[in-house]
Amino acid sequence: MSKKHIVAIGTLDTKDPEYEYLLKCLDHYGFETILIDLSCYRNSTKLNPNYTCVEMAQIGGKDFAEISQTSRLEASKPMIAAGIQVCQELHAAGKLDGIIGMGGANGTYISGSIMKALPMGIPKFIISVVAAGNVRESVGSKDITLINCVADITLNRFTAGIIAGAAAGLAGILTLPPPPPLETGSVPVASTMMGLNQDCVIGAKDILEPEGFEVTVFHSNGIGGGSMEEMIAGGRFQGVLDLTLNELANTPLAGVFDSGPDRGWMALEAGIPTVFVPGCLDFVNFWGRNIPEKYRDRSFIFHNATNTLMRVTPAEIRECAKRLGEKINRGTGPVTVLVPLGGLSNNDRDGRNIRGRNVAGEDVGSWYDPAGPAAFLEGIREAVTRADVEIRAVDCHINETQFAAEVAAAFRAICAID
Repeated sequence: MSKKHIVAIGTLDTKDPEYEYLLKCLDHYGFETILIDLSCYRNSTKLNPNYTCVEMAQIGGKDFAEISQTSRLEASKPMIAAGIQVCQELHAAGKLDGIIGMGGANGTYISGSIMKALPMGIPKFIISVVAAGNVRESVGSKDITLINCVADITLNRFTAGIIAGAAAGLAGILTLPPPPPLETGSVPVASTMMGLNQDCVIGAKDILEPEGFEVTVFHSNGIGGGSMEEMIAGGRFQGVLDLTLNELANTPLAGVFDSGPDRGWMALEAGIPTVFVPGCLDFVNFWGRNIPEKYRDRSFIFHNATNTLMRVTPAEIRECAKRLGEKINRGTGPVTVLVPLGGLSNNDRDGRNIRGRNVAGEDVGSWYDPAGPAAFLEGIREAVTRADVEIRAVDCHINETQFAAEVAAAFRAICAID
């Protein structure tokens, strides 16, 4: 059996001893290692990289001496571009079975930017000092594993164990026999979910999967919705149950679960069957108590120590519906919109007595507001001009069994898939 190829990427001007030890670990497992030097400031490595930093700068269209005099951000741009190009070429040539990098904030950013350009399924490891922080920019929507190095990345008995463990992890993934394949449905379908509308999503999933559908659920937390959109654009799904539109409100209201302005568009552009439901559109999200000043008179639920929910007004919900409707008009393919009049999340439910709080934690009244679903229904009906799009109100709560059945039936009705 031919050797597996591992590509090691990093800034060797600051991490020479650490990469030397990593190479020894990878060699121990019999890998063929390709070392790429992405140093931005000094061409000073004692190792013998397959691609030097000078060569990488040239591939990125720059002179190394020139970029070494610029800011860290500007210097990293041609290195990232070159890294993406070289790694994609190596993968196409069958010489990239796994990839690994390590570094501080800059090294993590460079490594992650390159790895995000590679297909899913390739093992991607980064040993990082920022793995315990906000890693969204580092991993994006790809299957990148961040390993928390705890101490800064200088070679010692502690970090050596972490480096060796990462090498062993790659060895296990690439050399052990694969487990039995999962038996799945024949029609791949994407769905969005949060914990507060889980009964709806799992209920519809449980109905559809015995009928031959395989439902992949994405958490609607900014990253999840963006990942789903990217995978839809890549042709991985034949239908979408977009049952959690919380991200659509996070974008205009500057919430932290922001997937960008194109959220909800890829399925429409691809023309694949889609059911939209305004799940969890009753709130947007902020980290902890980091609430913008302009919103500090709103109603909040302090969901946990890190996640605060802010009540979205009916007018804001209506505007989200109108923006979605405009996208639906530009799209193709069958679309159904279902609106649960009894509430959009498990908090937004009559009889639960969930209370909103002000920033001081004082009770400001019931979270439940039937005007929210009504506003969405009004906005979507006003905006959608396509005669083939069904928009239907359902007189129940989003998490009732009846509504999950309505979602499954609506999807089945527009899904002309054998």
